[in-house]
Order: sequence, then C-alpha cells, then structure tokens
Amino acid sequence: MSFFRRPDYTSEATQFIEQLKADKPTLEAEQRAGRALLWDKNLNRADQADFLD
Repeated sequence: MSFFRRPDYTSEATQFIEQLKADKPTLEAEQRAGRALLWDKNLNRADQADFLD
C-alpha cells in the first residue's frame, strides 16, 4: 500500500448508473433488444448500390 494512495473516485453519474443496473438487472438486455430492433439491420447491397448511383 502506497503512502500517497488516494481513495478511488466514482462520479455521481457512475454511481447512478451502477445503482440503476443493480435495481433493474434486465436493463442491459432490454437496451440490446431495443438497439437490435431499431439499428442492427442487414444491408441489402443491391439497394445500397442503386441508392448511391
């Protein structure tokens, strides 16, 4: 242990997020499902090529 060691700092935002995850353990899975629903889409290369032309 170092004589000059300072206590670990966690911001209020980090504490809030950690508490939120502790209170609602399904939060991350719900976020992944929402992302998959709205953003994670397969691209149709033919449609993309037509759009770029």
